[in-house]
Amino acid sequence: MSEVLDIGKSIKARREAIGLTQAELAAAAGYKQSLISELETGARKRPSYATVMAIQAALSRLERERAACPPDSVASGGAS
Repeated sequence: MSEVLDIGKSIKARREAIGLTQAELAAAAGYKQSLISELETGARKRPSYATVMAIQAALSRLERERAACPPDSVASGGAS
């Protein structure tokens, strides 16, 4: 069970570092928010490899997107 909790902790840590909600991550990965919650808390005992990889891929993609266009640059780079 510690492996499952470690995966959940890793997902949560990356998600929070990027500044995503569970709902945003779920939508990007093609899953329901409840699945993300269950993974992060360890309630989902046996996540499939495909599920974990889809979530990690979504995290990587969203991290790249946010790095390329930080929210502050959109707000401060407005009209002159």
